Amino acid sequence: MSTFLDDSYFNDNVYPEQDQGVRYVEELATSLGSLDPWVQSQVSEWKYATLTIQNHQFRVGVSTGGVVSINGDPFVPSSRAIVIGKDGISQSITERLEQIERRMRLSAEAKLNVAQVAMPLNKSLITGGV
Repeated sequence: MSTFLDDSYFNDNVYPEQDQGVRYVEELATSLGSLDPWVQSQVSEWKYATLTIQNHQFRVGVSTGGVVSINGDPFVPSSRAIVIGKDGISQSITERLEQIERRMRLSAEAKLNVAQVAMPLNKSLITGGV
């Protein structure tokens, strides 16, 4: 019996791990947001779609091996573990949403600080001080 794979193995384009990854992303999108249609990448090993959660968009890719990338990163931010399966996808998205919220909070705090610093300066300019 030969151990070589014939051409039909490669031409079937059947990748159960990729299909499972796509299903996991679709389940997440159904419960938390929306998902644009999947598009086959020029690199045949990847499919991509845009996932929208809470007005935040993520470019999600799923490889033929079932690895999921979020905005081009196939690792969970905190642990740098490869994103595979429901838990990995959920953890990666959760951490990325937390990062966005943290940046937005910091940005709002910075704007408030600038406004607070500028307020006395503006009063001083109006009253002719400085």
